[in-house]
Amino acid sequence: MAIYDIHTTMFTKNAIPPLSFSGDAPTTSAPIDLIGYNALEFVLNLGAITPGTIGNTFSVTLTENDIDDSGSATPVPVQYVLGSADFTGLDGGNDFRIGYIGKKRYVWLTVTPAGNTTAQIGCVAILGVPGVAATPENLALTP
Repeated sequence: MAIYDIHTTMFTKNAIPPLSFSGDAPTTSAPIDLIGYNALEFVLNLGAITPGTIGNTFSVTLTENDIDDSGSATPVPVQYVLGSADFTGLDGGNDFRIGYIGKKRYVWLTVTPAGNTTAQIGCVAILGVPGVAATPENLALTP
């Protein structure tokens, strides 16, 4: 039985709307602005992947910046990345998550396929540990 409230202390953003990847072009998320939050987790949801083989690979990387400019963003140092969300064509229908514990304001997630024909992928960013609770999303619920 759940007895603790995380609903009013977290916020979600659609990082990559569910879409169908074709070919090997990388896709980068919308910028995730961490203002007011101290934790970030990306959750990738996978649909069907064709071909469904181990040779069809997808690398997931994070970049960061203090300004909203992905062009000048730099790769997140490995010590600020929690876990790995890399996957293959055999992982269709699964979900993966990757965390960020760095200090920059903006973060982007990039999925880079290799050997891909089609893949359905979506990604949600979960922001938590707000500097002040309740989160802006839930202030409207306060009487």
